[in-house]
Amino acid sequence: MINGRSLRLIIDMNSSEWPQYHRSYVAEMTSDGKHLRGKWSSVGGPSYPLVFERAVPGSAWAHPAPEVRFIEVQPGIKLETLDWGGKGRPVLLLSGLGNTAHVFYHFAQQLRLHYHVYAVTRRGFGRSSAPAPSAESYSAQRLGMDVDTVIRSLRIMRPVVIGHSIAGEEMSAIARWHPEDVAGLVYLDAGYAYAAYDAPHGDVEVDSAVLRRKLSELALADPERQKQLVEELLKSDLPHFEGALKRLQDDLSAVPTAAPGAAAPLPALPAAAEAVADGEQQFIGPIRVPVLAIFASPHAPLHMYADEKANAAADAQFESYTRAQIETFRHVAPSAKVVEIPHADHYVFLSNESQVLQEIEAFVASLH
Repeated sequence: MINGRSLRLIIDMNSSEWPQYHRSYVAEMTSDGKHLRGKWSSVGGPSYPLVFERAVPGSAWAHPAPEVRFIEVQPGIKLETLDWGGKGRPVLLLSGLGNTAHVFYHFAQQLRLHYHVYAVTRRGFGRSSAPAPSAESYSAQRLGMDVDTVIRSLRIMRPVVIGHSIAGEEMSAIARWHPEDVAGLVYLDAGYAYAAYDAPHGDVEVDSAVLRRKLSELALADPERQKQLVEELLKSDLPHFEGALKRLQDDLSAVPTAAPGAAAPLPALPAAAEAVADGEQQFIGPIRVPVLAIFASPHAPLHMYADEKANAAADAQFESYTRAQIETFRHVAPSAKVVEIPHADHYVFLSNESQVLQEIEAFVASLH
């Protein structure tokens, strides 16, 4: 929000691996109009000074704008694709939930020094088409097919696909159904349960998505299909989900109950984001495509509550989950190179750009 010489920017994000992410930037323009001075803050956490300086010809943004195309992936459904150009092996960037391809604007400029850089905005977001939200239209398999269709339509020869956050499910879908179309996959804090499923223990979010789809199908299925679904639900899905719920209950009991109002209310998810969550699938591997997986571990503090003790317990619980998920990822992708960057933000390509670029360059150089 801009009001005269004041600026107030609010970021509210909620996802399975980064719940209740709330940040704000409040600033004032200096009297000479040359600087924007303010603080970058988190709920219940520290604040940091952040100053922007008005660009002059010598410091103005000089990077080329990407070429924008709209690629049809299904009849009437087109995805916004960005082409930053560059020379060398092609790379294709996939954003996290709620973001568009434009989130990579600065990161892409660094990559294009060595590679030909593309990016895609998934269906339902930004300027891409937004079909009616349903688990079928936004399933991990369908989203992976969208990316593969873009690759084929633009004749991108075996790119390295680099995805952030929820894009991990699209990359795992590509690894399962279209591995021949990519040279490698890079998971940027994207190797969570939607991308690498812990089959022995399950995951509440992924398992609940599978359950919702089966229960919805049960109501309209023919008798033979109903028999099959009931057997699957009773023998496997429901007992598995119960075990995952009990483990979640144990985890939650380790976090102190915060005082009323200590945690900011969760923002409502857009319909497309809810559909993506409903479309999550169980990827158990093995992933045989070359993989680089970068995890922010331990994460930068979440600052979920305005309560130091509750924050510390929540951070510890989340770190325990992350450690377990890293081991799951190693099992699902046994040949992957796994890199852990301590105290990085979930947007690891922004908070630790130089290290992420170094890891990507080494990974790409190792590919045939």
